[in-house]
Amino acid sequence: MKRYTFRGAGRLLGGYTLIEVLIFLSVSGALLLAAMNLITGRQDRVRFSQAVVSLEQQFADTFNDVSTGYFPSNSDFGCTTNGYNVNLSSSPSSAEEQGTNEGCIFAGKLLHFYAGQADTEYRIYTLVGKRGAKTLGEAQIKLLGNTVGNPGVVDIKRTDSDLQLDRFPTSSAYAIVDPAYPTNRYHSIVVLSELEGTGANNSVTGNATKVKLYGYRCWDRTTGILNTAAGCLVPVQQNAVVCLQQSDTGREAALLITTQLTIERQIDQQPSICP
Repeated sequence: MKRYTFRGAGRLLGGYTLIEVLIFLSVSGALLLAAMNLITGRQDRVRFSQAVVSLEQQFADTFNDVSTGYFPSNSDFGCTTNGYNVNLSSSPSSAEEQGTNEGCIFAGKLLHFYAGQADTEYRIYTLVGKRGAKTLGEAQIKLLGNTVGNPGVVDIKRTDSDLQLDRFPTSSAYAIVDPAYPTNRYHSIVVLSELEGTGANNSVTGNATKVKLYGYRCWDRTTGILNTAAGCLVPVQQNAVVCLQQSDTGREAALLITTQLTIERQIDQQPSICP
């Protein structure tokens, strides 16, 4: 309430009480704090959304590399075949230029989310296979650049804004799930080029290629060997749902990867199959 007091003859002065001033400052401070929280919250949402989009783009780039046959190599390895076996060598004398390794071809990529101490870290490995082979087998696909000294290139990546793969609380398994196999939980995604047409002795008769999507769950952290035994490398039937969360806020997101390698993004929501 505004107070009026007389100061001398004919002079009327206005003012506020101390309580009124304190109330005004309190309300102004609360409004300022609310505005700052609103702005900060919006900035956090934008950063989270950008982190999800950045991971989606990395997936898309990796899929494109497989589709186009991009073979990253610093030419520090040699690759030979003995029957159906693929043999890698890091000897400089056997290192050959890209595209000239005897009997070996670029086979695909593995996006590995069980790679390090930080849940925000993932790695992208290159796979090589036996030229002309049709059937997938452990001896016919090898991983370049793994943690036990295989030669070749591995890309070590980190997600933005503390974005990480979600985990199932009962098993701590990473949450990449195919709704067609809801009990299978994968920590990695594999994309492989497969040649169309086969002839005698499992050889390739045509040169057309297609890219297939797999879930992978048998990584051996001690040996770093890619295990393609039954149940380890499973073709995706419906889609690969990559369940994501922000470690500090618990905000949720998901990337749905179809067998045609298209990606649907969900932010601040997840399919029911996620943890």
